[in-house]
Amino acid sequence: MKEVVLLGAGASVEAGIKDASNMTQQFAELFARDLALRRQSHALHYVIGGLMLQKGAKGESPYDGINIEDVFNAMNMLAARELFEAAPFVMGWHPVVEEIHPVVKQDVSVTTQSVNSFAARNIDDAIRQMIQNKFGHRSVGQEIREMIENSLRHLSISVSQGGERSGGGQVFRATCDTMIRKLISLVWLDDDKRDVVEYLRPLVRHAHRNNVSIATLNYDNTIELAAAAEGARVFEEMGEVLSSEEEVDQAAKGYVHLLKLHGSIDWYSLPPGSNDGLPATQIRRANREEMLKPRYMPAVIFGQRNKLTAEGPYLRLLSSFRDSLAEADSITVIGYSFRDPHVNEFIATWFNAVPTRSITVVTPDRRWANQSDLPVEFLRCRTELESSRRRPVKRFPNCFLNGTVEPAISMQSFNA
Repeated sequence: MKEVVLLGAGASVEAGIKDASNMTQQFAELFARDLALRRQSHALHYVIGGLMLQKGAKGESPYDGINIEDVFNAMNMLAARELFEAAPFVMGWHPVVEEIHPVVKQDVSVTTQSVNSFAARNIDDAIRQMIQNKFGHRSVGQEIREMIENSLRHLSISVSQGGERSGGGQVFRATCDTMIRKLISLVWLDDDKRDVVEYLRPLVRHAHRNNVSIATLNYDNTIELAAAAEGARVFEEMGEVLSSEEEVDQAAKGYVHLLKLHGSIDWYSLPPGSNDGLPATQIRRANREEMLKPRYMPAVIFGQRNKLTAEGPYLRLLSSFRDSLAEADSITVIGYSFRDPHVNEFIATWFNAVPTRSITVVTPDRRWANQSDLPVEFLRCRTELESSRRRPVKRFPNCFLNGTVEPAISMQSFNA
């Protein structure tokens, strides 16, 4: 029986990496402590507060936490707010948005100087054309009057169109970039931290022995460290186009097959045009020294709205995930909140196709069931089909990894 394991943020919590809600507070504290990020910290706190207000307006508890990806989404949208198709129909933004991005007043003296130069050139042209006798029956005064009127019209256009302009989203955009860079210190574990991923070694051992593909939505290196501690090598796809011979060869060598669907902290992208042929984004792996450089930018998908981007390897990685699912009879989902619609669609489509397929959900509590419609449907399926011959859900209690493998991942249930 072929199995696929899908890891969400909850699978890395025991390694000391915050989940999506607690990471929001962690980011806020990091920004607040850095005096050089004072304006970015203001932007971050404003967005977090706005999302808390939104939860309260919807009747939800603002104390349940704000997902860091929602924060990044909002920040990204504010950074690009002038590029939205609906932007021409927005009369104004919240005063704090304008405070963070103040309207830049164009120096009137510069505009006036430009218009004066324009008028002077026009008068010079009029006198030059008079000397060359190009006006015919028109008088020099009439020509100069028309040119002065053109100058005044030019001044009016300059003031109306260029007198003020928006700050352009620089602070919000810089905050997004800083958040991605700070992920390095928040989620990447050094090699001497193998002890904190000890709990993942049974999973890696199971995957290594049984040719189980592991797909993860996380950017961290917990699986890689656990595999190193286990003495297992990892075959990590980066969106390469592999021949079937290469795939068989990798499996034959006993690699742990790892799919990092949203990228990795140690990936970086080369700009389009860096290679021969048509421009396309390429992904490379960085070493620790490169990751510590101030301008290093990890190639990760952060935020909900851009997870189906065509740039980079992400669509190909999703395709590999779909192919792995197609060959599997079961999927074990660990620590995933079911907030990614495209991943949910793949799981639901795969599950519905064959009656004997099963899903195992590993979670410490039922909070995951409030994240989307899909887990609610899982619960309904369990209630309706648990007593029938077709049992689509293999195990569905609240459960957690027990740390043993016999022969598959052992689960121990407990009453919530």
